[in-house]
Amino acid sequence: MTKPFTLLRFASGLALAAAMAFPLAARADERDHCRNMIDRDEQRLQWAIYNHGHDSLEADISRRNLNEARQRCWDDYHVWWNGRDGTWHDVNDWEDYDRRH
Repeated sequence: MTKPFTLLRFASGLALAAAMAFPLAARADERDHCRNMIDRDEQRLQWAIYNHGHDSLEADISRRNLNEARQRCWDDYHVWWNGRDGTWHDVNDWEDYDRRH
């Protein structure tokens, strides 16, 4: 009689583990979306600087879009992606970082 009970416990444990893992996987996918948005906006900023100059209107617009993407990620996950370093930062210091680099 212990076999069906053990099998049932194993199956329910497996279902519980799968249910717990799903939100973590979904959250990682959402952070990947943030990383992709920031990578895209960093590339657009570099393109605008290269083609129009550091202080151009195009560069300012790209800078604003990049900061908005970083802010969205910060608001949702309390991290921001730095494509230049390839790292997540857990301190809201991207403006200071941009000035230093």
